[in-house]
Amino acid sequence: MPKRRKVLIVDDDPGVLLSVARALLADNVKYDVLMAVSAEVAQQIINEMTIHAMITDISLPGISGIDLLCWVAAQSPETQVAVLTGADLEEIRGQAYRVGALSIINKPFQAAAVRSLVVSMLDNTGSLSGRLSRISVADVIQMLCLSQQTAALHVVDGDETGVILIEDGEVCHAIWGQLSGEAAVFRALAARDGSFQTRDAPADTQRTIRENWQHLLIEGMRRQDEESVGREPNLDDAFAETAPVVAEPPRRPQRVDPAAAGRLLQEGFASLKRGDRATTQRLWQDALALDPDNHVIAVNLRRLEQKKD
Repeated sequence: MPKRRKVLIVDDDPGVLLSVARALLADNVKYDVLMAVSAEVAQQIINEMTIHAMITDISLPGISGIDLLCWVAAQSPETQVAVLTGADLEEIRGQAYRVGALSIINKPFQAAAVRSLVVSMLDNTGSLSGRLSRISVADVIQMLCLSQQTAALHVVDGDETGVILIEDGEVCHAIWGQLSGEAAVFRALAARDGSFQTRDAPADTQRTIRENWQHLLIEGMRRQDEESVGREPNLDDAFAETAPVVAEPPRRPQRVDPAAAGRLLQEGFASLKRGDRATTQRLWQDALALDPDNHVIAVNLRRLEQKKD
């Protein structure tokens, strides 16, 4: 017999806790409802058992609701989270999104709205999650965009968090700390040691990003390459001009040109949509020659060649 799922409600007002518990009573056969009057109590509960969904107020004594959400994102990334608040939605929306709380219910609330939210959180079985040591943020964005999905990608990197919103296969908005738009995407792409999870995108998604996702990934990788070169200069580059000239140069260009590589990557995607895999492979090989350290191009080319085999 499968274990019953658990829903945790966090609010310092006992009246609110009782109201939420009553609202969820009709679904008690589906899940257990636990209550906490502070973030500290909520942390103790989460440390002792698996919590599948958590709804918390923002204004809590001691540890705030936002800090609790940050802690949950790092300690229990599989837990679905939402916010129940009496504050103005526009004031707290950005804070909530950054820490992965994409669903917000305003007080006073309707019982049906809370029940519907909990059911949707528990039914979010199609989400992707994992560690960034095994797969990069760029890879996840690519998978979501290529499959034309609408989703929210929540990323945790140490004590920092952010969210990238994707609509019909295009990146439309992102938040990371005080950053938003493309700058937030580039920061998320730099995350290396953390976790990610996809969730349902909010219904009121705004658009702050106009560039296509391929351009964003290429530009993000280029910026990381520049930072890497700035931190650890490659001494071999100093001797590049004295390298021996081969008798017959290879077919693909040998200079580093990320912009040209990005154009070839997009041309390859266009060829792939037409079913011309051979042309796609040639274009991506040329792109990788122009930008050898570009992880996005390398991954696409490797996957294409694996499918061919």
